[in-house]
Amino acid sequence: MRVLLVDDHPLFQTILSATVQTALGPCDLDVAATLQEALELANQKEFDLVFLDLGLPGFGGIGSLDAFLAECPDSRVVVVSAVEDGDIILAALEAGAAGYIPKTSQPDEIIAALKLVAAGGTYVPAGIQSTTMRIGERAGLSARQQQVLKLMLEGLSNRNIAIRLSIAENTVKHHLSAVYEALGTDSRAGTMAAAQRRGLARER
Repeated sequence: MRVLLVDDHPLFQTILSATVQTALGPCDLDVAATLQEALELANQKEFDLVFLDLGLPGFGGIGSLDAFLAECPDSRVVVVSAVEDGDIILAALEAGAAGYIPKTSQPDEIIAALKLVAAGGTYVPAGIQSTTMRIGERAGLSARQQQVLKLMLEGLSNRNIAIRLSIAENTVKHHLSAVYEALGTDSRAGTMAAAQRRGLARER
């Protein structure tokens, strides 16, 4: 697996590099301290996974994510940031991030997130997941639909959701269609964005 870490803090580069190796095993790993360095490396080789800090000097924030995805649309980009603001997390996921890992996460949480993303899932911080579940309750979703929604937000495929709940994959698709219709969305990111639009992110 080809992995790129984009962060301007040497200490965190070292920590995340070690964590990636622990979670994913030996891999082809490159490190960049700026977005420009990252894009130059991406022009030389394709990366399977990219871990991008939004606080890069000169060109940070969601703009750096947009810029990288525009140049490397086939890479799965995971935001790793000290910022834990709900608006930013949702914006990153809506922009196409494959996950959002707060730098304050515990090592075992980061390892679990890395394994999930490497397997093709999307990592969503627990606070955003719980916010979305409150949406489900407000939207009148059935208990089963809420279960399907929760597992979807954990990054499980339709097939794995079906296995977890011991139901047919077509039944999962039916439940997801009902979830999207109830929430007025058509994707995981849109569902999470619904939390912010309805003001539920501020609830406790």
